[in-house]
Amino acid sequence: MSEEDGVENPSLDTLETPTKTPLEERQEKMKKSRWNVLMYLGLAAILFSFSLFPMTTEMEVDYAKDYETGYIFGLPITGPDYTDVPVEIIIEVEKVPTDATKIEVFMIQADYCTKFINGAQTDFQDENGNSLAQLQIATRNQQTHQRQLQTIENIAPGETYNLEFNIDAGSYCVQIITETSEGLDVKLNVTYKMYPFQILGGSLALFCLLLSAFAFIGAQKHGKEVREAMNPNTRKSIESQVLLQTSADRISAGPRSGPTTGPSAPPSGPSSGPSAPPSGPSSGPSAPPSGPSVPPSGPSSGPSTPPEATSGPPSGPPSGPPSGPPFGEIAAEADIYETSEPNPEPIAELAPEEEAITTPVVEADIYEDQGGGFFFRKLADGSYDQTVFWCDENGNYHPYSPDA
Repeated sequence: MSEEDGVENPSLDTLETPTKTPLEERQEKMKKSRWNVLMYLGLAAILFSFSLFPMTTEMEVDYAKDYETGYIFGLPITGPDYTDVPVEIIIEVEKVPTDATKIEVFMIQADYCTKFINGAQTDFQDENGNSLAQLQIATRNQQTHQRQLQTIENIAPGETYNLEFNIDAGSYCVQIITETSEGLDVKLNVTYKMYPFQILGGSLALFCLLLSAFAFIGAQKHGKEVREAMNPNTRKSIESQVLLQTSADRISAGPRSGPTTGPSAPPSGPSSGPSAPPSGPSSGPSAPPSGPSVPPSGPSSGPSTPPEATSGPPSGPPSGPPSGPPFGEIAAEADIYETSEPNPEPIAELAPEEEAITTPVVEADIYEDQGGGFFFRKLADGSYDQTVFWCDENGNYHPYSPDA
């Protein structure tokens, strides 16, 4: 046998136990959570049924009858409280003499009612030496939680009476006594119903319901993860997708109109714009953008129409400044304002700059192409600069000067 035969092959182990994908792990967790929900719900149903199912005993009783309940299970808490065990005694009167006045039902905490000691029948005696007869008299005078009495009066044949007791855990002796001088004519059908597991079973059933609720939440969470893993496009809600698309369209559209040279405040911002950047001539800018289509809020000498889009973006630096400033367009717009307004304000003429600014403007702001080789600068706070820029071959932006 060679050494290679005794060495385990790790590759075979890897093939035998393949790793699970994240989707398979999520699906397995979802299945386990759903099974846990069903399991805890089933346990809760069983415990509720067990707690509500009574221990029943039926018997026939004449004028007097003793019944030993045996040990009744429950929480070992003495005194009347919510942990007491419910006991229901149903008495159906089948036959009773006319001189019968009442039926007394005693429930006395005792280990037994009677028992045989050395061949003789002996009644129960408590630690103080009191017999059942003495305990009956004491109960008639004053009841306690360990000695209880309920009386049925105005009895009649064919009637059914329900008596309810709440007792502590332990052994009890139940005595049913009919007060009559003709005991042989008494016939009662008695049913004992005890619920010793009501508190314990009900508490465990509620705990199982709580666990099933947590398992249901976990199953919903795992189910959502599985759906997102199988359909990645549905991770975002429709509202989120619409908001993101609207924001993207606004950013790509740019401002609706360029800034003017007259007012001191920049335009309020773009409301809509072209879905693609305008194209311009390859030879450079020919004229600055003409400005907004409506007059601004303050005095302005700038153009009134937005820059017209050309067939494509500029492919190279401008060959030079345009042939002349657009004073003709400005004068035409001034004439329109004079005819439409009774008292137009004087339009300030553009003062030629003494010296063209040749220093390139290199900033972190955004320059938006407006066509014709002209750009508007968008500041960090969302407003726009009042100056029109053009771009050279090195990618630097310069303020446009009509006299340059």
